[in-house]
Amino acid sequence: EPIPARVAPPARPSPLTARTVKEREDNPNTVPSLLIPQPMRRTPWLRLVSLFVLSWAQAEDFYMSKGEILGMREKVKDMFYHGYDSYMRLAFPHDELKPLSGGHTDSLAELGNAKKDKNSDYQGVAMTLIDSLDTLAVIGNKTEFARAVRWVVENISFDVDVRVNLFEANIRLLGGLLSAHYLASDPTLSLMPNDQYNDELLTLAHDLGKRLLKAFQDRYNRMFPYAWVNLKTGIREDEVSDTCTAGIGTLILEFGLLSHYTGDVVFYHVANQALDRLWKLKSTKGLFGNTLDGKTGAWANRNSGIGAGIDSFYEYLFKAYVMFGDQKFLDMFHKTYGAVNSHLKSGPWYVEADMHTARPTHIQFNSLQAFWPGLQVMFGDLDEAIETQDAFFSVWQRYGALPERYLLKSQVVHSTERYYPLRPEIVESTYYLYRATKNPKYLQMGKFMYESLYNHSRVQNGYASIKDVKSKKLEDRMTSFFLAELCKYLYLLFDEENFVHDSNKNDLIFTTEGHLFPLAGSLDDSTSFVKAASKVPTSPDNDNEEYEFGDLSVLGRLRCPVPVPPPSPFETVLQQIDDDKKKRQRNSTPQRGGGPTQHMKNNQKDGNNHNPNTANPNQTPPQQCMRQLSHGKLNIEVGAGSFFLSHASGEIVNIRNLGTGLVELVNQAPLYPALALVLDGKRGVVSYTIRELTTHPKPTTTTTTTTTTTTTTTT
Repeated sequence: EPIPARVAPPARPSPLTARTVKEREDNPNTVPSLLIPQPMRRTPWLRLVSLFVLSWAQAEDFYMSKGEILGMREKVKDMFYHGYDSYMRLAFPHDELKPLSGGHTDSLAELGNAKKDKNSDYQGVAMTLIDSLDTLAVIGNKTEFARAVRWVVENISFDVDVRVNLFEANIRLLGGLLSAHYLASDPTLSLMPNDQYNDELLTLAHDLGKRLLKAFQDRYNRMFPYAWVNLKTGIREDEVSDTCTAGIGTLILEFGLLSHYTGDVVFYHVANQALDRLWKLKSTKGLFGNTLDGKTGAWANRNSGIGAGIDSFYEYLFKAYVMFGDQKFLDMFHKTYGAVNSHLKSGPWYVEADMHTARPTHIQFNSLQAFWPGLQVMFGDLDEAIETQDAFFSVWQRYGALPERYLLKSQVVHSTERYYPLRPEIVESTYYLYRATKNPKYLQMGKFMYESLYNHSRVQNGYASIKDVKSKKLEDRMTSFFLAELCKYLYLLFDEENFVHDSNKNDLIFTTEGHLFPLAGSLDDSTSFVKAASKVPTSPDNDNEEYEFGDLSVLGRLRCPVPVPPPSPFETVLQQIDDDKKKRQRNSTPQRGGGPTQHMKNNQKDGNNHNPNTANPNQTPPQQCMRQLSHGKLNIEVGAGSFFLSHASGEIVNIRNLGTGLVELVNQAPLYPALALVLDGKRGVVSYTIRELTTHPKPTTTTTTTTTTTTTTTT
């Protein structure tokens, strides 16, 4: 039977109404949460849009029969195959299809508005195929999925001389490989024939991850990873320092899952560390800018919004909480979501504003904002999601696509950013809203968008991007996310029986590229790299609150209290070591020839008759831990680009030298809690702190050879 239209909620005053002149005069020190110019709220066209949106929301003729829904599902499947087959026939194994000319482009080198090196011999890594592997699984083509997986693992190598954007390579390639690995490994899906898959995609993903990790190689001489990295050679000497907020905040899911699968904790650690550092840079309004200097953290663009350059930062704060269960991420999201609603929201629209003053800078709609209603659905703010989706969809109805930028005050498309590169965000939000409400209105929205794309973008060899949404002039490019995201979400909108919707398989989450990831709770506990805190901070801003980690006694390891967190590394690295500290360091350095062995012998002479490399049985576990982490029983050998470390717990660390400033060591000892040790200063170390990170899953052997002089450090 037809589902009745949603009853409109009672009218409520907007918290973002501009304050009156008298209020501002009475309170001159109070900055209004949002000052929207009066003409914006009085424009006849905006009133017309509001009436149109209201009529759409209250219309009742949205019913779609089961036969119509299944028919739409088949049409979307045909849409996918028309694009996929054209790519495989004309562009594979290059990165993306050029549907108008029937050619190809190796666009991985151009993502992020980069200019491809004319002297480069890069010829693609089948980016569109890797990005859309999980879409093949979603539409149920097991044969093609298995064939594509076998081709990728047998032919793709990332040892190629190409400079890539960290953000794009992470969400498209690393995310695509991890998602396909998860699906290929799931025995309930039976996507791979027996004995034809042995985690090769994970091996490939780990190799790619280590190459992307080079973007962090100087992370104690700079605050954030480089936005660009060469997959073969790493960071070039003249690499640009600027990066965007989304580029920093959109790593935690992919890097975290890679750590979860491999036990290589460094990926989760560096992504989490970058996110923590970014959090420190929010304004007093709780807002974040758009771009910043990755070395100093100075904001280069202070415009705050929810669109380009910052969008997926919000998304990954909430999804990191869902995926890993760390309350810190939820606390962060609460604060940012509240700040956005207080300072950027104007009715159903969102503007850009200065991060420090919250005064509007650009009153416009950006097509990348269209993910926001879907995020609101996940967060549970359903009424706001419905209102915003209706407003955003009204722009699609007007033009048959979403222009990259739409000016709200003048009600016109931006003069230069008039294009629509087949972005999926508005389809994604439509899918989330239908799953949450089951209102057939969203099925009709999906049908309308499908017909728009069919009429305006479909060409003989695939689907082309729209260069101008008004003239419908096309551009010779089919982006990889058209198959990876748009077709996936549109297909799932009309496929109620898909395995993604199986109530017994409610353990999935979509990345910002639409890839399917398992939730941490659904993974094997033996590979878990994150221990949930039994006590979480009431606020992520409270740096003095102590975390208590899960009980590790089952591993036969002493459970040590975690020290009070030190100042954030980038704050320390910006300070010079004070003269008194330098003097104490010089006085405490052993004489030449002392070395760690002699230093341990000296420790034994001070009344400690037990071996300093073992715990004292006469002490309680907390006392043992304190002795292990103090009193100079930390021995460091500085090798050629690496460090060897041991202390009284008998654990071993081996990691390359990451810089001449702060250096962080992460241990590789099997069956012990992983410890992050931060060395403060130059090679003649002044102090250190140790904090617990993770649990290693399986015993491994770590052997370290060094040939240089040993330095002993005393705190």
